[in-house]
Amino acid sequence: MTDQTSDAPAMRGAPTGFVEFVALVASLMALGALGTDAMLPALPAIGEALGVADENSRQFVVSAFLGGFGVAHLIHGPLVDRYGRRRVLLWAIAGYVVANVAAALAGSFTLLIVARIAGGSTVAATRIATMALVRDCYHGRAMARVMSIAFMVFMVVPVLAPSVGQVVLLFGDWRTIFWVIAGTAAMLWGWIALRLPETLTPEAASASRAA
Repeated sequence: MTDQTSDAPAMRGAPTGFVEFVALVASLMALGALGTDAMLPALPAIGEALGVADENSRQFVVSAFLGGFGVAHLIHGPLVDRYGRRRVLLWAIAGYVVANVAAALAGSFTLLIVARIAGGSTVAATRIATMALVRDCYHGRAMARVMSIAFMVFMVVPVLAPSVGQVVLLFGDWRTIFWVIAGTAAMLWGWIALRLPETLTPEAASASRAA
């Protein structure tokens, strides 16, 4: 008899099929990269529209996002363990949609920076929750396989995102990029709402609350 336990995923029940699960994980991981790199071609237009002549100051559009993204990791880790992966993802992605809509409507550079900090802070949950999702559902070689495929997709996004932003600028202005990101995040929210059940067990959630 052939032993297949080393390759089989150790799961309580797959929330989706393997291909869909990997696609969802990769999409979640890519969402933050899209929000960072799709902006790059639009920085000159943003500066011109909002009265920011200094090129270094325009870079705050990116650094504000990354700052919020980094700090929020400290918050989202305990939240996904206490309240569940699905719930935190849905709230965080909804917040990310709102943040990008606010960025698209921003009438000043200050408001844009605030929206970008909010965007980075909310989308940071996708990175934390994604890792937790994979650990909940897969172990060993199966987990490594999921993460390797997802990371391959994730590494491609920063390369393609500036081109995506440039294409968007051919058909709209810099605000359109934020609308596109908001729409992409909204579709991902719907995917999670319809297809992804909670993977955190009640026992694990109770242990986290007790701690």
